[in-house]
Amino acid sequence: MLDDRSPSVSGAFYPSDPEQLRDSISSMISLVQAQISVSPEKLIGVVVPHAGYIYSGKTAAYAYSLLKNSSARDFVIIGPNHSSYPPETSIYPAGAWITPLGRCLVNGREAEDIRNLVRGSKLDEKAHRKEHSVEVQLPFLQYLFDGDFTFVPIIMGDQRLEMATNLSEGLSSLGKLPMIIASSDLTHYEPLETARRKDRMLLDAVESLDLHRFYRTLEQNVITACGYGAIATLMSVTAKLGGRMRVLNYSTSYETSGESYSVVGYSTIAAYLE
Repeated sequence: MLDDRSPSVSGAFYPSDPEQLRDSISSMISLVQAQISVSPEKLIGVVVPHAGYIYSGKTAAYAYSLLKNSSARDFVIIGPNHSSYPPETSIYPAGAWITPLGRCLVNGREAEDIRNLVRGSKLDEKAHRKEHSVEVQLPFLQYLFDGDFTFVPIIMGDQRLEMATNLSEGLSSLGKLPMIIASSDLTHYEPLETARRKDRMLLDAVESLDLHRFYRTLEQNVITACGYGAIATLMSVTAKLGGRMRVLNYSTSYETSGESYSVVGYSTIAAYLE
């Protein structure tokens, strides 16, 4: 049996005190209102950022304000492997993750099913120990559902189109599609107007659901969105289902730091059936 995974970025990316953490999430969700009318049962998934809550939490809250009325209690959270090692797509196999709000149970059976369905993936708990892109989403889910949910953590060392397609096909082949949370920030450490311009091009490509356009936009414009493979996976699943994706909110670190010479971009995007 695996030991529970201890939090890696508690006290850094989000408050380590449970009461402060709940208050922080509550205030962020209460401040936002998604600008689209989507039936909770038609949601396929969301793209959310994963920076420190003071920078990207309010943008992430747009996604969770949609999810709060959903009956979904099984999630797949896909993020990048920021260390780039191991290079495979690493699926956390079983057990539980700890945050200041308690334990989050991993759906071990579903993790095994995904591993069997996705070429180029492996079960690997070690790859997840220090990675924050999945972890920072969990307190939001704990706050919304009082811990009553399961999830499968997946981080992508290989984010190429082929791997995103493999992962989307595997998820689509499950008996029931879980709610997908694709964890990614956008442009990193560019001047404010450059970041906004590049991110607008990328977000337009996301909304088009054209994967080749998405990867071409990334490469030709040197856009440093860290979780692009996770975004592409959700795009692919959405396209297969005949859905659409729409940007709910966009922000940058400038809104918090006031520094415009080097910013990071953040966006929340909803994927849903019409």
